[in-house]
Amino acid sequence: MFTKILIACLAVNIALVASAPSSPPSYSPYPPPPPPPPAPISYGYNYGVVDDESGVNMSADELAENGVVSGSYKVVLPDGRMKIVTYTVEGDSGFVADVQFEAAPVPAAAPPPPYPKYTPYPA
Repeated sequence: MFTKILIACLAVNIALVASAPSSPPSYSPYPPPPPPPPAPISYGYNYGVVDDESGVNMSADELAENGVVSGSYKVVLPDGRMKIVTYTVEGDSGFVADVQFEAAPVPAAAPPPPYPKYTPYPA
């Protein structure tokens, strides 16, 4: 019985040794690093709209140089005040805005008087 167990163990060992890889696994080199991001683009723009008939008055301008963006925009609010927003964006600081208002609100005009009430003519 001991001989049979010994032969079985030797057979398992021979099978394990025979199935072992003959050479170490080959590894591929690391992939190349990604290319650097492109340089920030410089640009500038501005526009303005003034329409006295509808009361529209707004403008905007922006300038970007070396990754720093700065600009402002203006708009007339429904209550007559001018809202002026000046902003900058630099690196990871995010959008940093300074909001100001010009002029006091203009009071709304009084509503027109109601029309006379209709009364039928007596018959």
